[in-house]
Amino acid sequence: MTVQAIVLLLSLAANLSLRGEAAHERSTADASTLPKACAEEISPDTGTPARIPWPGSLWWGVSARPTVPGQEALVLLWLYNATDKPQPVMTCSDIDSFWISAIDVFDAQGRRVPSRTEGDRKNWPPLGKQSWQERPRLEMCTRNFPIEIPAHSCRHGIFSKTEYDFSRDLRRYYVLPAGRYFVVPAEDGPGGVPAKRTVIEPKNGVEVIVLEK
Repeated sequence: MTVQAIVLLLSLAANLSLRGEAAHERSTADASTLPKACAEEISPDTGTPARIPWPGSLWWGVSARPTVPGQEALVLLWLYNATDKPQPVMTCSDIDSFWISAIDVFDAQGRRVPSRTEGDRKNWPPLGKQSWQERPRLEMCTRNFPIEIPAHSCRHGIFSKTEYDFSRDLRRYYVLPAGRYFVVPAEDGPGGVPAKRTVIEPKNGVEVIVLEK
């Protein structure tokens, strides 16, 4: 077999491997730690959620699916209410802020992907004690109303019928060329800026694979 033929076979194998992995949504979280009400609703149309810490009485999480060429890089929101009373969640001050401030995205090399809003922050006016991550919250709340999560219930989106408040296209917030990415809980460093860290194969996160169009 010629060298050219070997190189071609290796290239084909790599492409098939990526496509094969892209056919299966993967969460790096431990499914046994999920709230029972949420674990019972996992299906191919939801993916498996990973917990993303967020202030308040609700359990927050996200799930992902493979992204085929030309398709949105959708991530679903999961909310679980473990209390004995209905709990409201605000569409802007809670959910929109969550997507901006609660998650970090890392590429396959472990490098953090900066969000689109970070590129604008150097032009923002001083905020006093507020961190730069809180800045978009002051501008986005033109649509803010409560969604009630019943007691001891799990609310989440589905990929076959997306709702704005329970699904987002990651490319709205990040520039994502073709490749493999991980969505993980955000970590702040001194001054409220993102912590400098490398994340590869995280223990708690969801994988998103973006393919070429």
